[in-house]
Amino acid sequence: MLLNEDGSSDPSFAGNGTLILGPFDHFSDILVTADGKLCLAGHRQVNLNPGYTQYAIVRAFHPDGTPDLRFGSLGTASVDAQSISRLHLTNNGLVSVGSRLTFTWQMTLTRFTFAR
Repeated sequence: MLLNEDGSSDPSFAGNGTLILGPFDHFSDILVTADGKLCLAGHRQVNLNPGYTQYAIVRAFHPDGTPDLRFGSLGTASVDAQSISRLHLTNNGLVSVGSRLTFTWQMTLTRFTFAR
């Protein structure tokens, strides 16, 4: 949700101020780049029969809430990990992702770039 200074929803973002994402995507961190792009990190849960699995994802959006289709596959990149704990934007515009490997306590660091 993007809000105006007075607390009302900003209709220039996602049509009504609120971006609704799929029910299987869960996000733990967000950052905004210098040019206003949004980067969300978390995991996607995939239902299997029986049970489920999950994998870490990073999603990128333009300032108006539309997916950045040049990032990853149609705006979503996956990381070979179970979950993402932290995003960090470097001075040169790279996004660093801290994540946890599946069912271990080992950590990974992955770096992404946004198309300019």
